[in-house]
Amino acid sequence: SAAQRLAAQVMQISAIARSTTEAHTKVQLEELREVTAETLEQVRLLARTMSAPVLHAARQTTDLGDEHASSRAERNALAARG
Repeated sequence: SAAQRLAAQVMQISAIARSTTEAHTKVQLEELREVTAETLEQVRLLARTMSAPVLHAARQTTDLGDEHASSRAERNALAARG
């Protein structure tokens, strides 16, 4: 999945950054690792948000108002991070 590939990239970038002795390159790799890690978290949040309606539909509940509010809150959180 995309999240698994991003997680692998974060680990690879970290390993390369640790092994380099050039300070400028190390700083650039750490910045790249941070951006990649942030992207990974956004992908994970997006996946949870997109699957939330499916999970809510699968559960047998009587209070649909709470479910819609929860889903709305997750979408708002994703939009705020975007």
